[in-house]
Amino acid sequence: MQENRLLTLKGRDVIHVRDFTKEEIDRLLELTDEFDQMCRKGRKSKIAEGKILATLFYSPSTRTQFAFQAAMARLGGSNIGWAGTAGTSHEKGEDYSDGVRMMEKFADLIAIRHPQENATQTAADIVGVPVINCGDGNNQHPTQCFLEVYAIKKLRGEIKGLNVSVMGDLLHMRVAHSLVYGLAMYNANTILVSPKELMLPEEITKELKEKYNAKIQLMELDEAIAASDVLYIMPMMEYRFKGEEKAMFEQFKNVYHISLDTLKKAGAKQDLLILAPLPRLDELARDIDNTRHQGYFKMYEYAVPSKMAVLASILGLTE
Repeated sequence: MQENRLLTLKGRDVIHVRDFTKEEIDRLLELTDEFDQMCRKGRKSKIAEGKILATLFYSPSTRTQFAFQAAMARLGGSNIGWAGTAGTSHEKGEDYSDGVRMMEKFADLIAIRHPQENATQTAADIVGVPVINCGDGNNQHPTQCFLEVYAIKKLRGEIKGLNVSVMGDLLHMRVAHSLVYGLAMYNANTILVSPKELMLPEEITKELKEKYNAKIQLMELDEAIAASDVLYIMPMMEYRFKGEEKAMFEQFKNVYHISLDTLKKAGAKQDLLILAPLPRLDELARDIDNTRHQGYFKMYEYAVPSKMAVLASILGLTE
């Protein structure tokens, strides 16, 4: 614990999960726990008083955007930014790089969601304040991974040795691309469940095995449910299927639907924990909502403390 307190993330960009060591993520989880206890007591901090976060969301968001804004408020700081570029100079033709350079003049750090892959890295390369990747196209969503790892540890007690199934569109979903790195770092047994056409990109699987000695298996739905301690299921998002991929979306949009009946028939464990990034489409039945399996709403109880940990660490407010 003492060693973790010596770690510093001050001034760091948050672009990809692999940019962080397990020890650094441990420190973020430790801080999340501290901030969670503070929030549950109804308390606010003033450590970020005078600091400004710019949330630049070029594509839609509910949970990530508002969690970061609430986190900054609970730290005593303030927020500027946009949800969509209506009303900004982008409507006048200002390009992305110039827009980001301008916001650097007004804020101490910048959180960005953008439809283009590597857009956050582009911003990090040209500005002098820390940049947080809140989702860049189909690439990465690192702070979502930090939340999910924390939620699994909180709700299951440990990650090491757990069978965690990651299910759905593993090709396009950035939340999956981030989570699998966290699972590998914490020595979970990762089970991938997806049509072969939507499987996790081979370069990610290869890196996980070579860099982290990750334990990865492919399973069919019923087999995975029976084996799982945690089931993480993602929706099929139509907007992620471009051009000729539209036909693939129609083919697989209803391929997975998890209900109590599905769990019973597959022989799910009594303590199976089900997580999902949300929003919910057709992948998850509402009859699970009030059962012991439901963790997808519980997980977001930790969203604000998790973002507080990221913001406070990057701003150097925890040292």
